[in-house]
Amino acid sequence: MLAMFIQLLFEPAYLFWAQKQRFELKYQKLVAVTLAVAVASPLVGIIAVYATEHKAEARVIAFAFVQVCVGLIFYIIQAKRGKTFFAKDFWSFALKFNLPLIPHYLSQMVLGQSDRIMISRLIGDGEAAIYGVAYTIATAVNLFINAVNSAFVPFLYSNMKAGKYEEIRKKSGFLVTFIAAIICAFMLFGPEAITLFAAPEYIEAVYVFPPVVAGVFFTFVYLFYVNVEFYFEKTSYVMFASVIGAVLNIVLNYIFIPKFGFVAAAYTTVFCYALFAVGHYLLHRLILKKQGVKERVFNSKLIFLYSVVVTAFMLICTLLYQNNIIRYIVIGVIAVICLFNIKRLIKVFKTALQK
Repeated sequence: MLAMFIQLLFEPAYLFWAQKQRFELKYQKLVAVTLAVAVASPLVGIIAVYATEHKAEARVIAFAFVQVCVGLIFYIIQAKRGKTFFAKDFWSFALKFNLPLIPHYLSQMVLGQSDRIMISRLIGDGEAAIYGVAYTIATAVNLFINAVNSAFVPFLYSNMKAGKYEEIRKKSGFLVTFIAAIICAFMLFGPEAITLFAAPEYIEAVYVFPPVVAGVFFTFVYLFYVNVEFYFEKTSYVMFASVIGAVLNIVLNYIFIPKFGFVAAAYTTVFCYALFAVGHYLLHRLILKKQGVKERVFNSKLIFLYSVVVTAFMLICTLLYQNNIIRYIVIGVIAVICLFNIKRLIKVFKTALQK
């Protein structure tokens, strides 16, 4: 705990720098530092674990050590450049903006952790372990989603400031199409993913896979609208929607897990993420109206269409998992369609990146 708190003291310096690099579209240094940390953390961790009998503590302290070293470098650089410890305007803005977000991020933790805790308490540890394996594998795609969102935010904010809403609609439309395709493809290979990353006794976790992956899509969608709320500094709105979703998730888990087993937790979670998306859509519309913005920021009809497609695909994949022959035929058909339209897909992709 002490090591992690020390890490939390220095890590923001790196995060400030990384965010600035993203906003200014300077990814070379960011990628270099990120790769260095990604290599150093496990390397130092392995050395530390082999060097002592206290394996768990060594792993945590080693990871914190790398993060502190990186953070300390940026901490010193920023302190020298800023030359000011206390700036009232900055401190005031940071507190007003971020305090309402604490319940929001706690709600995200509830959505991510409550399923396994409640499955363990209501059914058993074995079922919780099976659910946890599927959840961990499925949400790995979250890393990609967060990277896409981080790259999109500078584009969104600069174009909102310039009033170029048509550009935002084009780019966000392409992104939601691309992410929906990735999510659907990922769902199709659920059994292979579980087999590759987990022991044979966890194969039952495959039926958790589609709803959890679909939940990742709705996470991406609601981030679109949350970014607008952040732009106008309406963080209390974000808190309101997130807390309701987290509380509802706990209530639904309590009702449906004892009746339908651990798979029910995945469906209650995807439902709550979808509700998040709807709630933040309504809130972002309210904020735009109050700010006098008459144009649509996103093509919400297209987003709704892909939400329906992903939901339908989630249900179809659950059935396809019961017959691998049919599933492989579906994969083959989709692959052939993509192959025959590869030039068109590349052209669309390049066009979208140029906007």
